[in-house]
Order: sequence, then C-alpha cells, then structure tokens
Amino acid sequence: MSQNAAVCWLRVMFVSSRRKVCVGVAMWSTRALSTVMPELTVSPRVALVDEKVCIEARGLRPSQRVTLHASLTERAEFAACGHFTADQHGSINLTTQASCGGTYTGVDRMGLMWSMMPAPGESPTARLSKRDVAEPFSVRFSLLEGHLDLDHCDVSAIVTATAERWYKASSVRRIAVREGRLRGTLFLPAGDGPFPGVIDMFGSTGGLVETRAALLASHGFAALALGYLGYDDLTRNLEDLDLDYFLDAVDWLQSHSAVYLTGIGVIGVSKGAELAMLMATFSPKVTAVVSISGAMAFTFSDLRRIGGDDIKGVELDVSRMVFTDAGAITRDAYHGWEHVTHPIWQSEARFLLLYGEDDQSWDVQGAKATVNSLPVEKRKKVEMKFYPGTGHLIEPPYTPHCYSSFHKVAGINLVWGGSPRPHAHAQEDAWHKTLDFLHLHLGQGRGQGPDQKGTSHMKSSL
Repeated sequence: MSQNAAVCWLRVMFVSSRRKVCVGVAMWSTRALSTVMPELTVSPRVALVDEKVCIEARGLRPSQRVTLHASLTERAEFAACGHFTADQHGSINLTTQASCGGTYTGVDRMGLMWSMMPAPGESPTARLSKRDVAEPFSVRFSLLEGHLDLDHCDVSAIVTATAERWYKASSVRRIAVREGRLRGTLFLPAGDGPFPGVIDMFGSTGGLVETRAALLASHGFAALALGYLGYDDLTRNLEDLDLDYFLDAVDWLQSHSAVYLTGIGVIGVSKGAELAMLMATFSPKVTAVVSISGAMAFTFSDLRRIGGDDIKGVELDVSRMVFTDAGAITRDAYHGWEHVTHPIWQSEARFLLLYGEDDQSWDVQGAKATVNSLPVEKRKKVEMKFYPGTGHLIEPPYTPHCYSSFHKVAGINLVWGGSPRPHAHAQEDAWHKTLDFLHLHLGQGRGQGPDQKGTSHMKSSL
C-alpha cells in the first residue's frame, strides 16, 4: 500500500470511529433521557382536611399538555380535574400554575379539592360527608395525557399519587357520651387540659355528625358533637325537642374536668344554629356562639320547655315553597318569622353570624334587620359576615360545594344555593373566622391555639 493510500485509509477509519462514538453518545443520551420517569407528589401526603397541600408533577416533556384528576369515594364517588401545560423544565406546580380548564380555572392549589363534584354516573345531588372520622378521605390523584373533560378521564394514567385528608388528628381522643339522656361524642385534644369547651350541632337531617367537632379538637378545643334528632334512642320528630336537653348539655360540658370554667362555646349550622342562639339566650354559661346559616326564629314548630313556656316557632308554609328540578326552595316559606325572633338581646354572649347571600333555605336579609333592631350595646356583641354567591351549607374549607341534596326528614331534595368558587372562598374565610372567634372568647388551652398563620400546632400530631 502506497503512503498516500495508507493516509487515506487512516482518515476514513478515524472519521468512521468518530461517527460511531457520536452515535454511541447520542444513543446513550436518548436512553438516559428515557429513564426519567414522570413523578407526581402531594405534600404533605397526610394532613387535616383544612390544611393546604402542594401538588407537583415532574419529568414531563416541556409544554406537554396534561390533565390532573382527583377522586375519592365516600358512599358515592366525587371527582375533579384541571388542565395544565408543563413549563420548559417539564414541571407543573399547582401553587403557581393556572388550570386552563376542567372543574376549575386559575391558580388555586386546592382547586382539585373544592371543585369536586359527583363523578359521572353518580347522583348530581350526592353530598360528600364523612361517616367515620377514625378513617381519612383517601384521595387519588392521576396525571393523564392531554386536556380531558371530567367525563373522559377514565383512561390509563401516566402516574398516580394518593393523599390522606383527616378530620381527626391521631392524638385526639374520641369518647362516646351517654350521660342521662345526653347522646353524642366528646373529642379531646392530647394532654390533660383544661381546654376551651365547644358544643357542635348540625341541622334537621338528624343523626350524629362528628366531622367538625373532630376538627375543632384537632385545633385545641374540647368539642362535643351533640346528637339531638334521629340518633341512638333520641326522638325522630322535631316537635318533640325540648330546650332543657340542650341546656343540660351545656351544664355537662362546663362541669367536665377537661374543660375551662370560663364559659362554653356553641357552634351550629341551620337548625343547629337556631338552637345555639337559644342556648345562649337561656344559659349564662354560653359565652360565644357561631351561627352558620341560622334562621333568626325557631323553624318548623315550637320548641318545648320543661317547667316553662314553650319557645314559639314559625311553621313552614308549603304554599310559599318553590319546586324546581334541583329540589324545593324554602327561602320565602317562613311567613311571620319576624314576630317570633330569638331574644338574643337577653344574652351576654358574643355572636358570630355567618350567612351566604344565595342561601335558598331562609331569607338571610332577615338577620340584618334583626341585628340592626338590637339596642346599640347589644349590637356591639354581634359580628356578621355575608358571603356573595354562597349557599346554605357552609362547611370546613375545601369541602365540595353542594347545591342541592336529599333531606331525609323532609323526604325531598332541598336546594341550598351557591356557586362552587365563591362558596369555596366563603368556607375558607368562615372557618378561619370561627377558629379565631372561639379562641378569642373562650381562651386558649396550653399552647393549643392557632399560630400567626391561623393554623394549629395540633397538625404536627398527624
């Protein structure tokens, strides 16, 4: 082989080798990139239901369009979804990035929780409620390819993650109450106490709802979930209720060794709120009341008093009800309520009255008129907040909005009102106002009160 031929041969071999090396590097790089798997995280994975979480996805392609889907099952399935586009790093963070479609839009890291609705195939009037607070909501998050409507999210997921949402911190004690004729559940924070005491009641659907009491205990309160209708051996008829039962509950909780002697708080929603205002009127031991969507008169019937005059109520006028496809509207069906209003001016308690302006159960404007008619010195003890676009069922934060649902006592669907986004804002604001109000007027128990961010030190016990 000549010298020139040898040089040419060497050049060809060198170039060929370089090409093989480059191809090898490119193939290795492609393999390395392909091993970066998408990741979906929820932090904290275990949290109270009123605690915010951070939801993030990584390992996506830059500008990849995806749907984040969330679902949980509690008797019925509830679901939500949001549409997102990955940033230049292939990441999505719900704390900073907006959903451009789905069940909610905009930047809201809790949007996948509060915008949940009955999943496709479920009854549109299903209402999310927890039966057993000893178990969490188990929420499944799925990352799906493309922008999908909720009806089309039943596809294979790129990646999934789960999170637990609790009403009861693990350190909170749950004690069944059967004292005399009292029925309910007492929730106590960790430690010996004493703690500020609160009685919690829900509405005329009856049964025993423990969710809010468990959450209050997780924030440092000794909270009694009080049954009064359709629970255990208690009456199932509203006409059989008597005020003395509720005053007995105040006396019992105030005398408990784990409760401060400085007064009892009462929180109620709907019928429970009506009763809360009357408890404060007739017991000086009640020093703080949170009334959520409570009528300013006792509705459906009179309220009995043993050894005293009955509390005059206002009956439901069926002819004034409005019947729609979603259910019945009772807002204007309590004619003449202004003549039998709760005499809260007789009480020395502090009142926090919370209302949704789109409440379809009762005309909330009547609350303004009632409070404005109070003597000036009594008016100073009442704080009111009205939330636009908000319905009757104002619950703890991030609870899905329920426009209408079946009322088992009435036997029909009732319309509660409200729209998802403003209702969600109201629930978050109302809950923080409730905690601040109760801590302020009942006292804080051994460092269990809210910190400067309005959260509880009890959360660390999860």
